Amino acid sequence: MTKQDLSNIVARRTGIFADVCKSIIEEAFDQIAVSLAEGENYYHRGFGTFAVVDRKAKTARNLSTGEKIYLPPCKAPKFIPSKMLTAAVKGGENEQ
Repeated sequence: MTKQDLSNIVARRTGIFADVCKSIIEEAFDQIAVSLAEGENYYHRGFGTFAVVDRKAKTARNLSTGEKIYLPPCKAPKFIPSKMLTAAVKGGENEQ
């Protein structure tokens, strides 16, 4: 599913114009990204959590040369699905 598909579905179900839905969806995801960039987690009940996690420093390997590479510690986004979402995906159900 693409952003366009999502905005078309929301537009049909709500009666709002698709371009308005698209801009609302874009703004919502922009605000989630801003929240994560500021180190805050975003919780969406029934869907899941977008969290910021700290990754430890580690040594990796360049696959093409075999050379060892040092990767410094960093912050990274992580998605943790809710139990409802996990059950819907495993069971093949379409939760709405």
